[in-house]
Amino acid sequence: MTTDQENAYLKTENFFLKTKIDELEELVRALQRNRFASKSESLNHPGMKSLFHDEAETAEPTFPEKKKVRSYSRSTARKPIPEDLPRENIYLDLPESEKNCSCRSEPMQQVSEKISEKLHIKPRKLSVHRFIKPVYGCKKCETVKQAKMPAHPLSRCSVTLESLAYLAYSKYAEGLPLYRIEKSLKADDVELGRDKMSRWMIQIAENYYR
Repeated sequence: MTTDQENAYLKTENFFLKTKIDELEELVRALQRNRFASKSESLNHPGMKSLFHDEAETAEPTFPEKKKVRSYSRSTARKPIPEDLPRENIYLDLPESEKNCSCRSEPMQQVSEKISEKLHIKPRKLSVHRFIKPVYGCKKCETVKQAKMPAHPLSRCSVTLESLAYLAYSKYAEGLPLYRIEKSLKADDVELGRDKMSRWMIQIAENYYR
């Protein structure tokens, strides 16, 4: 990594760490206000006795009536998998050799089926968007026209807008360092250096606060 690339990376880290520190400081101030603020509008000091004696003060203290509290038991039932998720049927059938009963009378017949559902999480799938733009030309005046590329916040960026959103979310929402993202992409034979990703994050931040 060159000096300029390292400076760009450190600049990005410093920018977002400062933002996080400001948020944490504001949270601490809010907690301190909530902890040390007065809890009531009473003018009496906690250690000050009343100047007027009340019969209720000299009376014997009364205690609230004890009530039976119903015990609570935590439910251990597993929540069902959402019905709107797509289902893929995987048939697990017996081999033909095991479909004969041990009594050797005749082959067994299917009487029912048992279905078990398990959540399947697929790893991310990388793909490439190929932007194919037909070029139109006029033979008479030699005018050439073609469609414009979709709007993109960064010029000459080699990833899509959705990919930038994924990188930003992974780093700042999930706390995943850029070097780990780089390593994860490299496992899929995709070379995307952290210096380049860091530069993109800086440019996005500069465009946002411009």
